Amino acid sequence: MGRSGWQPGAVGLLDRHMATDREWITSRHTSWLGLRYRPMTPNDAEAAICDRVRVTRADIAAAKSYLMLRMTDQVSIDAEADEYARIAAPGAPLVLLVSSVDDSVSESIMQIGRHVSAKLAIGAAAWELVLSGEAFVFGVAKREVIGWQWTDGRNSAGFSFGARVIFAYPAVIGRPTWYPRADTVFDADLYLLRLSPLALLPSVAQALREALMCFRHDLYLPCAAMVGAASEAAWVETGLALAGRFRGTSVFDKLASTLRTSDESTRRKIARICDAYELPMCHAIRERSEVTTPRVRQVQRWSDHVREARNVLHWGAAPTIPNTYEKTAVLLMDAVSELTVLHAVRDACAV
Repeated sequence: MGRSGWQPGAVGLLDRHMATDREWITSRHTSWLGLRYRPMTPNDAEAAICDRVRVTRADIAAAKSYLMLRMTDQVSIDAEADEYARIAAPGAPLVLLVSSVDDSVSESIMQIGRHVSAKLAIGAAAWELVLSGEAFVFGVAKREVIGWQWTDGRNSAGFSFGARVIFAYPAVIGRPTWYPRADTVFDADLYLLRLSPLALLPSVAQALREALMCFRHDLYLPCAAMVGAASEAAWVETGLALAGRFRGTSVFDKLASTLRTSDESTRRKIARICDAYELPMCHAIRERSEVTTPRVRQVQRWSDHVREARNVLHWGAAPTIPNTYEKTAVLLMDAVSELTVLHAVRDACAV
């Protein structure tokens, strides 16, 4: 596919705290003699760059998205790693000038740190796609010690980050044409990217990640249980947001009390949230969220299916339909749209 379909900024690889990092680098590497400053040495620069190398789940998710767009046949990680780093973290100088400490040097150190982080992320993404079954290894595993060129205006050399920053990766990955391609990718990072515009609660995101891990290992009952946990958390937070928006009214104060008690069943809590959302005073919330009352009832029905699948955990309970691959896959696929609805209502309450 074309290279224009990937948007690195949407995932958060580039949203580093530039000003904070600049202050940190300057304070660490210029305050050696109290009020007197000395130039940064290559060793100082090397340590500063290593400290800036951070690979987050968002970075790996962005790298997976990049690789999946190129997974028409085989992808050379050798060829893609540096190109991806240039796209995801542009501006890194080919040669680092370490003769003095100023904003340009601090900026260069941060840019190099982001470049190295992006390169490491593409290697980690390749391995995880292989482990999740989304790609096959077609080449040997490789190991590269990353370094960088520097100059102080008089001398030039290169420093190596050594064992602190090792780039380990499969040289070539791919997806054979004969291998079945699922309509929905169930890799946890790629799945959660579909929910990335939402301010997902950490508990919801973690429950979905664990559900996908279970699904990948054919553990359909634990998968349903974790989808149920995500659903319940999203419903309760949506209900509390509604109650908070109309705090002081008896109906919504009672709703908040119901949601915080452990004596009420999940089914009853969801029903109370739906009833409250249909009240006339929620008209403004419905307009801002663009979520109708029938749509919320539809999410309620999806939650009923999830809860029915999860209730097999109770001794003697049997699902109407066995928890198979197909049934659990549908619950997971629908989770994206249904949780999006609940988060839209929750966000509308904060306006």
